Amino acid sequence: MVRELHPDIIFLSETKIQSSLYTDTLNMLGFPQITYVELSNTAGGFYVACATAIHFTLVSSSKNIIHLTLHSSPPDKTWNLLAVYGPPYNEEKLDFWNCISSLYHSFTSLTLLIRDFNSYLLPMEKQSSAKCGPSIIDICRTINALGVVDLGFTGNTKIHLNSKERKANTKIHLNRAFASTDWRLLFPRAVLTHLFTIASDHNPILLKMEGEPSFQPCPFKFEEIWTRDDRSKLVVENSWKNHTNGSHAFSLNHKLKRARAALKDWNRNEFGKVQARIKTLKCQIDILQRKEPTHENLLAEHCLKTDLDERALREEIFWKQKSIVQWLKQGDKNTLFFHLSTVIRRRRNVIDFLKLSLNNWTSRREDIGQAFVNHFTQTFTSSNSSFPADLNNLFLPCISKNNNVSLCTTPNKKEIKSIIFNMNSNKALGPDGFSAKFYKHY
Repeated sequence: MVRELHPDIIFLSETKIQSSLYTDTLNMLGFPQITYVELSNTAGGFYVACATAIHFTLVSSSKNIIHLTLHSSPPDKTWNLLAVYGPPYNEEKLDFWNCISSLYHSFTSLTLLIRDFNSYLLPMEKQSSAKCGPSIIDICRTINALGVVDLGFTGNTKIHLNSKERKANTKIHLNRAFASTDWRLLFPRAVLTHLFTIASDHNPILLKMEGEPSFQPCPFKFEEIWTRDDRSKLVVENSWKNHTNGSHAFSLNHKLKRARAALKDWNRNEFGKVQARIKTLKCQIDILQRKEPTHENLLAEHCLKTDLDERALREEIFWKQKSIVQWLKQGDKNTLFFHLSTVIRRRRNVIDFLKLSLNNWTSRREDIGQAFVNHFTQTFTSSNSSFPADLNNLFLPCISKNNNVSLCTTPNKKEIKSIIFNMNSNKALGPDGFSAKFYKHY
């Protein structure tokens, strides 16, 4: 498994083997940096092994937690890693979660907790005839108090704890990863996978910090922040000027295509990335504040701060639109919340594995996309369609003739405008990528 997956860090828990036997094997596999907690009697045995290229510092270790600080480059950040093996006995779990809480609050930021917590969050995560124990309350209370984010997972949902049949069989979800919000934002594509197991009663887990590589082109989506730049009106007006022969619908479709191409080009070459502009403005303000407070410098600083406020507002609007959160008001300075909501929603919406015919699974992006195309092509393609002759008699008349005429009448311009202007500005993008905000603003 190590030779196939090429991990940089390995966690091993409850090995029940002396360290001398494991260290030789780990060195042979290319993991010379080893931290371990020796087994006690015949229980325990907790190891963290790192490849040569990994730079880490051991902060502390106990029978349940090994605390490391690691330096990732990129993104040139140092963060806390807690390799966890939760106690299997209920009488020890409350002290364990109190220890986790105290340790977490001692950090300033960027923390990941991973491995076997020996506790589960929800009753549905346990398949057993036994009732839920009190430890589920302890983990839920701690996770809520810490405000960490569950990274979720792909693969098998539960591990097997025994080989008994039917109701006597126990399956439970114990292996998982929690991260602080800033860690999740630093590694937005990190994905946890539950692998299959052969000899152990626990499924191994694999955390990929950068997720699966994806080279799919992003579809066009109209950005609300463009409406705050007056230059966008000129872009749309120029796209709308050229006359197109054909029906009104045909002409509108072509104008939207031209506007879409023009907005994409303008966004790339002129509007630019909001986050990059904010970073530049902060550097410029810092430089000015180090200079003499002359009239010119103070005026320039004021202009830069005004521009920075506008860019910060645009950043908030940008992440709010992507997060699809409607219940918070704009201007509440919730950029971090919107950003985190977007990261979590993207992770939840990703299809990492798909079951094909003959119980075969695939994780390749091309195969997943082709499987959907083939499925719906087959579903909506019929060679011998037959329709009963009395379809008109399937439903009894339920509306009057006058109402029917009214429903079949083509809506006028006033009705169409009223419908569009009563829509939520950023909900339900059309297939062309334009939201109701585009029609309202321009």
